[in-house]
Amino acid sequence: MPDDFLREVHGFLALEAPFLIRGLPQVATEDELEEVLLERLGRRFQLGGKFAKESLYPNVQHSDAAGWNREAIEEQLRGFFERRRIKLSITNEERLELLRRMLLTRAVDEHLKSAFDRKSIKWKDYPSPQKGFRSTGQEAIVGACLRLRKPPEHAPGPDYDGDVIAPLIRDLGAVLMFKPDPLHPILVQYGKAGTPVGGRDLHVGDLESGVLPPAAPLAIATQTLLGIAQAMKVGGKGRVCVSFIGDGGSSLGEWHEAVNFAAVRDLPLVFIVENNLWALGTHVSEQTRAKRFSARAAGYGIPGVTLFGNDPEEVAAGVTWAADRAREGKGPALIELVTYRRPGHAHHDDVRFHGNPEAGVQGYENEAERRAWEEVDPVDLYEKHLRERGMLTPKRIDLLHQVARREVEEAVRNAEMAPWPESDDYKNRVFAPERPLAGADHDDSSDPGSKTESGADSVPR
Repeated sequence: MPDDFLREVHGFLALEAPFLIRGLPQVATEDELEEVLLERLGRRFQLGGKFAKESLYPNVQHSDAAGWNREAIEEQLRGFFERRRIKLSITNEERLELLRRMLLTRAVDEHLKSAFDRKSIKWKDYPSPQKGFRSTGQEAIVGACLRLRKPPEHAPGPDYDGDVIAPLIRDLGAVLMFKPDPLHPILVQYGKAGTPVGGRDLHVGDLESGVLPPAAPLAIATQTLLGIAQAMKVGGKGRVCVSFIGDGGSSLGEWHEAVNFAAVRDLPLVFIVENNLWALGTHVSEQTRAKRFSARAAGYGIPGVTLFGNDPEEVAAGVTWAADRAREGKGPALIELVTYRRPGHAHHDDVRFHGNPEAGVQGYENEAERRAWEEVDPVDLYEKHLRERGMLTPKRIDLLHQVARREVEEAVRNAEMAPWPESDDYKNRVFAPERPLAGADHDDSSDPGSKTESGADSVPR
């Protein structure tokens, strides 16, 4: 077996089962290694002797407790090899899609930062606030959506029947996997009309395309997914929800409640924790004593996995595995993606984060961390990976960058010409219209709030 694979196995076992590392067996295939490790695991957890059947407390023996741990590690082992198989199944067409979306994400991000600095987008004499949250350094999140059920195969609209994601402020890449037109996030950030938020918020999303918009109270979207996932479970069509949150947001009590509820109910929900080392200005070392956020999964009785969040194929394999098991009725899993927030918290925070010696501003970024993560920039890493696979030349990569920039430039032109929201419309955009109960004799044709601008029901089904 190749050294690259054995290195992966060693790293996985170092995290999850270091007692299995010593004397890794020399076998011919990956499937054989999986079976040998599972057999070795079973032997290690066999309890013998006179205390094996002793009671820890009523209805639980020593051997039962050992069995719980064996089952948890066995699922981790099987999950590792399944993720490996998924990763090997990624096609060249899918790889190009990942890179295109990563480049588009960065191009949109760079434009929004530039527009914020220029303050040229104005309503009358008032500059649009454009409180943008940078995605630079976290573009590999596109992998999370690679094999989810999404548009265009699942048509957007009131009857949308695909998966639903709840991205947070740095998940522009995930949004662009479901809504690939960069016009949407640009309109939202400008505060223009033409999106579901209609200038009322600066968070991107469109539930009729499978993207639940985030909210400033970060765990609201995760809580909302509980209801959506419960409906999906009842519907029985194999749909799943994916919740995204950061290392800081995972400290919120509402988020813990959501994970626990989903675990108890075996809901088809995947929880992603993007550990980018910073929650606004709070370093992860001041956020938790845990070495890994995925270790929290044990407290909910679900599997937890820690992955390198700057590798889109690793991310794709991890989330696809978790989504597949959720579709099979096995409940949620927790995926920790270790990555790095390369800019500041938002556009206005870059100087505070990096510092500006000329202005006498000392940044709060850790210089050693900055240098280390700069070396593993996800876009640079993935371009290098595809070059080494013989898929791309430097000239082709330059062309892909140009295509992404042109897409953004066209979206910018359209956004600049787009109208501002009408102030008279706000009264119709506060409450969702009521939907009559099935079979009820009710004529709502005279109710001006019962239809959207297009005349369709505005309540998602």
